[in-house]
Amino acid sequence: MWQMSHSLSTPVKILYVVEWEVLQYLNHYFPKSQTLGPLLTLTGSAIDSQATACEDYLKETWPAVGLTLVFALEEYLRLREIGSS
Repeated sequence: MWQMSHSLSTPVKILYVVEWEVLQYLNHYFPKSQTLGPLLTLTGSAIDSQATACEDYLKETWPAVGLTLVFALEEYLRLREIGSS
């Protein structure tokens, strides 16, 4: 078990840094015919969370580029499907 250097009742801020290779992730975990727009997206925290479709989340979070991002990823998936047939 890890040694604690502070009181257990004192809040601690933790920062996670995640390196995520999106295209490799999509290749590994999604079927070739998968569209991303309707996928359930969970965001927030245990106290303040939101569940919505990926497309709706991206439009709300990044109005200027959200739809472009989901369409680009879906086009990649579509081209990947064509390339493997």
